[in-house]
Amino acid sequence: MALGSRDVLPDGAHIFQAISKYSLKISEPSDVTYSFAVSGHMYDSSVSLSSVVYDGFQRVVYTGDVYPKKVKLEKGDYEIVVQLRHESVEVLEKLRTMMMTVVTNLTKPKELTLDIYEGKWITIYDSHIYLFYMQRLPRIVFE
Repeated sequence: MALGSRDVLPDGAHIFQAISKYSLKISEPSDVTYSFAVSGHMYDSSVSLSSVVYDGFQRVVYTGDVYPKKVKLEKGDYEIVVQLRHESVEVLEKLRTMMMTVVTNLTKPKELTLDIYEGKWITIYDSHIYLFYMQRLPRIVFE
């Protein structure tokens, strides 16, 4: 969607926005850092990013920009709303489904194993993260 008249560049080009929403469940209070593919590239990228973290009661907990920072989150459900801005709708459409990366410390578990989804298997053991990528074997037909 095109933004308002104040978001028209001097050469007359319009700036468009894409809004994406991400859900996050925190099981115990912790410091969380979230980032996206365009995070950390303010001067290298023509895409600008801003974000707002809402708690389960739709209260603003944190507002962020293109640079990831640690956020102290309590136990609960959160929604992260991300606004991307760019001159090209096509660029924004490609980024609409970008993956959010969440980094947090584990305080209690010695071992945590996550199920395999689309070829990724993550095991965390004694604060070391082991990431495995798996793919389906091609179907071989013997005659």
